[in-house]
Amino acid sequence: MKCWHVLLSGLAVTFALVLAVPAQAQWGEGGGQRQRPSAEEMAKRRQEARTKLFAELKLDEAQAKLVDALLTVREDRRRDMMAEMRASMGDRQAMADMRKEMEALQKEIDEKINAALSQEQRKLYAAILEKETKERADRRGGQRRGGEGPAGGSPAGASAD
Repeated sequence: MKCWHVLLSGLAVTFALVLAVPAQAQWGEGGGQRQRPSAEEMAKRRQEARTKLFAELKLDEAQAKLVDALLTVREDRRRDMMAEMRASMGDRQAMADMRKEMEALQKEIDEKINAALSQEQRKLYAAILEKETKERADRRGGQRRGGEGPAGGSPAGASAD
């Protein structure tokens, strides 16, 4: 009888370790992985990216205000959608629907941004988004390279994931 208690205790400890290691490794506690940035750090990165984008596009004050407002709306709506996605984990159809909704949101906001830009600024914005998309795909090791589009970490700082 004592052997069973020892065996079951050993199995329980092993099971706990097996579950704990991947959870720690995800955000850096388990051997060299990156740490998850704080909300303040994410906000700082987004603001720096926006400042850089506005400078590259040479936006005037009115354009900068409009683009900033559009990016803020996109950020807020994406954050809400991500929360819905997390809540529906396991429901493939709901996840696919949310993905389509995010792509539609991205397209809508990009169209509004492009409407506020001059022809030259539009070309530059398209080049910036293309570069960002490529860099993001490279960071992910080329995963999901196809129809991802400039949805998350565009230089405008939309990503809040």
